[in-house]
Amino acid sequence: MPGTYAPRRRGRPPIPERRDQVVRAAARLFQRRGYPMVAMKDVAASLSITASALYRHCDSKNDLLHAAITSGLDVVEEALREAGDSLEDALRALAEAAVAREDVWILVRRELRHLTPAQRKAIRQRLARILGTLRERLALRRPHLDADSLEFAARSALAALAVPSQFGYRFDPKILATTMGDVAIHVVNLDVGDDRLAPDVLPKKPFDGGLSRREELLGIAARLFAERGYQEVSLTDIGSAAGMAGPSLYHHFDRKIDVLVGVLRRAAEWIELDLHSALTAHDDPVRVLRQLVTDHVDLALTHWDLFRVYQNESIQLPPDEHSWVTRSHKAFMERWVELARAARPDYTETQARVHVFSALCVINDLAGSAHMRVHPAFRARLEHAAFGCIDVARDTARPKA
Repeated sequence: MPGTYAPRRRGRPPIPERRDQVVRAAARLFQRRGYPMVAMKDVAASLSITASALYRHCDSKNDLLHAAITSGLDVVEEALREAGDSLEDALRALAEAAVAREDVWILVRRELRHLTPAQRKAIRQRLARILGTLRERLALRRPHLDADSLEFAARSALAALAVPSQFGYRFDPKILATTMGDVAIHVVNLDVGDDRLAPDVLPKKPFDGGLSRREELLGIAARLFAERGYQEVSLTDIGSAAGMAGPSLYHHFDRKIDVLVGVLRRAAEWIELDLHSALTAHDDPVRVLRQLVTDHVDLALTHWDLFRVYQNESIQLPPDEHSWVTRSHKAFMERWVELARAARPDYTETQARVHVFSALCVINDLAGSAHMRVHPAFRARLEHAAFGCIDVARDTARPKA
């Protein structure tokens, strides 16, 4: 009868709420495994529902990814709207939003390429508005900064808030949000660093094509994986780029995954060597950290293909291969954290981790910005911002003799 109240059956949430549960479950899987490695049946299984039930709430996996990113940005934009009028209020609100939707920033950085051109355009417009709000508030605080400097500072602060998105550590949410807010506020108040133009760096080559055919193929594969993504590149593509017939590749690699393993092992070895070099050259933890930041920025800018594959494609590895990448990356980060605590004994372990992870997030995010890389002082700015995230005391200690 009209007007009669029909109670909802227990145990079944309303459709909008159920769709939100579906989207959040998909977002978590995309964050942990990467979009190409997640099937619709995986999302259904994570919710203990059937595939047919899943399709009542979404049309496709693309629909889920788009909804995951847009719903995350909804949280970010709402936080900005409800924040106070100051720059500090905005950054602290964004830090809380980053904790609430820990998946959003890694999905934006890593998975945006899987959306349609129209979807990507709309999301980039939203990101531009978020950055615009930060720039406007920063301009009121620091009116002497030019447009490039305002853009760089705003992007650095936003990138520093991606810690829960890019790193799988479990932090106390309140401590995490507070510490990230502190880091972001510190970063936007740093000197720009244009007067510290980075010296020319003698380029090192991660792959020497003149050494062997295998080396040449690894270098080509790194470039193709970085440009297109691992899933979109075949062994035939790699062979064609090297001027080789497909079957000839099997003299060097049995499977495509073996090529990715070779590239990722080289990246991990490169980073380990940089760590060894910094520890050998300097006694003081501040100097070591400064050297590590410089070397990591160099890897990110000079060998963007190797760096991008290391950041984005290790999730494509099977479990046994993925474990060594994870161990290597964790050991590298733990050493940075140890150095940060040695330089700043007042840091708790959580604070040291968040400061270090924020620095890595800034490098990971800003190094991939093509339009920012053209600035002549970009390398110096990036080093300055990343080192500023760690916020260790400046020191005059000399390198080892």
